[in-house]
Amino acid sequence: MLLNSLSSEFNLFQENNGSEITNIRGAPNSHIIDKFYLKNYIKHKLTKKRRPQTNGKVKRFHRTVGEEFYKRNFYFSLEEMEEGLKKYVDYYNKCRPHMGLNGLTPYEKLKELKGESILREFKTSNIQFEHLTKKEK
Repeated sequence: MLLNSLSSEFNLFQENNGSEITNIRGAPNSHIIDKFYLKNYIKHKLTKKRRPQTNGKVKRFHRTVGEEFYKRNFYFSLEEMEEGLKKYVDYYNKCRPHMGLNGLTPYEKLKELKGESILREFKTSNIQFEHLTKKEK
C-alpha cells in the first residue's frame, strides 16, 4: 500500500475533513486512515473548516494530481497504479517547479530552508516518470 511506503518518511499528514479521510463526527481515531496514522506514530492534522488559506492549498494539490496523474494515465491494476503514483510523487517533489515556491521544487525549497545549497539547473527529469497511456495491451 502507498501509505506503508510513506510512513517511514513522514511524521505529519495534513488533509481536509472529508469522510474519506477521517471520522470527524464519530469516535476519535475510528477511521481506518486515523488508525493507520496512530499505529505508525504519524500526526494527522486536519485543515480548519471554511479556511481557504489552508484548505485551498490541499484542494489545489488534489486538482493538480488529478490533472497531471489520474486523467493522463490508465492502469489495469491497483498495484500498477500505486507504482505510477509513487513515481509521480517523486516527480512532483523533486523535478516539477512550483510557482508558489518561486520556481523551486518542494525538495529544493526544503534544502534551502535547511541552509543547504541547491543547484538551479534545468531538470528534464532526474526520475523516470512517463505519462503512460495504456489504451492497448
